[in-house]
Amino acid sequence: RALQWIDDNREVPFFLSINFQSSHFPYLLSEPVERPFVPCEIDFDASFMYYPPEKTEIVRKAYFNALHLIDKQIGSITQAIHEIADTRGVILVVYGENGEAFHENGHVTHAKPPYEPMVHVPCILYAPDAQEPRQCDYPIQLIDVVPTVLGQLGLPAHPNFQGIDVLSPARPPIEQRDLFLHTELQGVSRVDAIVHAGRWKLHHDRERNEFFLYDLKEDPAESLSLVESHREIAERLIKRLQEWRAEQLAYYHFPHYYERFFPP
Repeated sequence: RALQWIDDNREVPFFLSINFQSSHFPYLLSEPVERPFVPCEIDFDASFMYYPPEKTEIVRKAYFNALHLIDKQIGSITQAIHEIADTRGVILVVYGENGEAFHENGHVTHAKPPYEPMVHVPCILYAPDAQEPRQCDYPIQLIDVVPTVLGQLGLPAHPNFQGIDVLSPARPPIEQRDLFLHTELQGVSRVDAIVHAGRWKLHHDRERNEFFLYDLKEDPAESLSLVESHREIAERLIKRLQEWRAEQLAYYHFPHYYERFFPP
């Protein structure tokens, strides 16, 4: 349907957003379709919340097969775009909605505490008119995607956006860059987190009112909390995270805020 829509709109500028779902548990694929990763049959007791650790590689291969299918689908779309137009004016963005855990940190799938396997996702921007191929390690959030695309089009970001144009020369230096994470699944995960400068990550488990500090540079697996040994960093990030949460809750709680003012 998307390929037909692209063909129907070949003569006019267009915007198209597609959300692929097969990479979500239980990784259902249409039949028949190639499954290069085997064994991949989830024929045992498994759910979004849990499956036996000894079955992890089977589930992981089912996930890989889903990604393989999505990769081919994205390939079909990019080929269609190349066939109908001069791609110098194209901006194509591919990003992960969420990551996926396979018993890392004691969790599976996603929507649980925001450990790196669940939240560290790829973001690929193809804009041959504006950008040379390169890898950018500047920390970004998904709320930055739209402002960044508008920046490539030479258009201003709407003041309603909380994200920024991460390719702008005016972006904050990495030392001042904070990313915010929030999970809310009743009875499973009620955690806020902040990532500072692409390195320091603080979790606040609001269910147990516990804080955990990780150094992603030295400990990307988030296996050792440094709250006690790096008390000054932890306290600074706790304060910043609490300010962010208070701003968000205050704004969305009072209609006289969100009917008259843009978000914080």
